[in-house]
Amino acid sequence: QTGRVCIGFSSSAGFGMLPDTVRRFRQEWPDVDLVLTELNSDEQPALIRGGILDAGLLYPPLHAEQGLVQELLVMDPLVVALPEGHALADRPEIALERLATEPWIFFPRAVASHLHDKITNACREAGFAPRVVQRALKLSTIASLVATGLGVALVPAPLTSLRLKGTVARPLIAPIPLLPLSLMWRQEDVNPALKAFAEVIRAEAKHFRV
Repeated sequence: QTGRVCIGFSSSAGFGMLPDTVRRFRQEWPDVDLVLTELNSDEQPALIRGGILDAGLLYPPLHAEQGLVQELLVMDPLVVALPEGHALADRPEIALERLATEPWIFFPRAVASHLHDKITNACREAGFAPRVVQRALKLSTIASLVATGLGVALVPAPLTSLRLKGTVARPLIAPIPLLPLSLMWRQEDVNPALKAFAEVIRAEAKHFRV
């Protein structure tokens, strides 16, 4: 009933299921020290393997991580983030090919390789490559830069709960790219506080599945 658990989380998870998970965990395990650190997805596996983190809530890298277990929690759809007043903002949903001539705000592949490849592959299938005019390291930063009018972006749907002033989000017309948000931990980890956290987040994930 006591202990410590250190969890890394990606930006979009921080606006999705994580707040409800933290509230419930603190209610059920008030004497467990829960430490949360926002990190890019591709940063987390090495920190988990090295024991700095007990687990990570992330979009896992495309390659297998030796000694680590990953459990799929939800599939997050990608949505279009647009500056308020954009010509496409009044549409209920947007075809990806309509963004072919738009300036894009994007992130380096080293930040989140799975998410990066999912976006670029979806654009390729729609017949274009994103015309990137600005890069940022965190998804929350990208969403805030969209509000400045610099460009458009594809972001995981949970990030839209941030409701940034000057930014609107619209769903994509099918096919909609989906991202596997997963919990990752060391295979040999026997921390009972981690087991308790995993049970809570599994229960909360049921409310976020599409």
